[in-house]
Amino acid sequence: MGAPLRTLVVDNGAYAIKSGFADNPAEFHTVRNCSVRGKGGRILVADQVQDSSDLSGLIPRVPFEKGYITDWELEKDIWKRLLSHSEKCKPGESTLLITEPYFNLPNIRHAYDEIVFEEFGFAAYHRSTAAALSANLSGPAGPSEAALIVDSGYSFTHVVPVYLGRPIWDAIKRIEVGGKLLTNHLKEIIAFRQWNMMEETFLVNEIKEQCCYVSERFDADLEACRLDGLANTIKLEYVLPDLISGRKGYIRSNAPATSKSADEQVLIMNNERFTVPEILFNPSDIGIEQAGLAEAIYQAVSQTDSDLQPLLYANVLLTGGNARLPGFAKRLQRELRSLVPSEFELRIHASERPETVAWEGGVRWVTERPEDFRSHCVTREEYMENGALPCARKFDSMR
Repeated sequence: MGAPLRTLVVDNGAYAIKSGFADNPAEFHTVRNCSVRGKGGRILVADQVQDSSDLSGLIPRVPFEKGYITDWELEKDIWKRLLSHSEKCKPGESTLLITEPYFNLPNIRHAYDEIVFEEFGFAAYHRSTAAALSANLSGPAGPSEAALIVDSGYSFTHVVPVYLGRPIWDAIKRIEVGGKLLTNHLKEIIAFRQWNMMEETFLVNEIKEQCCYVSERFDADLEACRLDGLANTIKLEYVLPDLISGRKGYIRSNAPATSKSADEQVLIMNNERFTVPEILFNPSDIGIEQAGLAEAIYQAVSQTDSDLQPLLYANVLLTGGNARLPGFAKRLQRELRSLVPSEFELRIHASERPETVAWEGGVRWVTERPEDFRSHCVTREEYMENGALPCARKFDSMR
């Protein structure tokens, strides 16, 4: 089939949307996948949310619920805003490569097809899981034969074995812990111990990103939190934003008390810094009766062919926003090494920007293997003539 001039790659995450044309990755954009009603009644959408200087007390409205799109009207508004800023994207002259959730429901898949072609009028498109696109970065010049994608995002954490570019669906493991749960748990802890910040979703999420880390020595760090003064190397003082002056929140260094302003509102972050991310490795800490991340990986790999298992352990790729937490990769390496057979090599790859790995993998597929990519796309003409059948045939072949 004839190829449209340009391909727009969109990683449609539940927390943030990563987008940009494959032929111009420098124009890559990340926007929040939500809207809020501002204090003056104005609705802020996508990039307007993150550009706003005052989001205090505002609760985001999100199109995703438990990992799936449930509010298509809101999602369409966000996509319209996105397309107007993606180098003035002209859908009729563009191909769309977009991600969809794991285990996406049939009616939601059909909604993707209908909206992409009938609402926006793209010339062609392909939808894929984030893991399948991420696997394109598992080798130096393209997808390696086998890779284990650990995708810890907003709604869930998925462990996805991938072989020859396709997920092994029967072996995928899901942990009901993602960035949203961690932020909400931190809100509850802060509200109980210090300040009532239950309605400060944006601020608490920012605090989590700046202050939290994955502990490599949980018991030792817990003991350190009980010490006083400078002996406590865990405690941080986070100065809350000043909405009057426009000053943003920041971590305060251990300055002399005389340099501290009496007007500052300070949040003390102590064991919360590592006990909140610990839920990823021990969900039972908050009553979620599931395996932690290392055990889930072991279970997923164990359900694949025995000849494939050494290849998967030798090529573990971390993706998703939670993988940015300091100490994440080292902790996983240590816990997983104790579970993996000693004769297997264990290599964990952590990108500097794990939240953009799927988008970058999509760009690599489009630019380095264009014929393969085009062969898996459905054109608008095919859709208008045959409905969703070509989409099910071509997209399911990559599932």
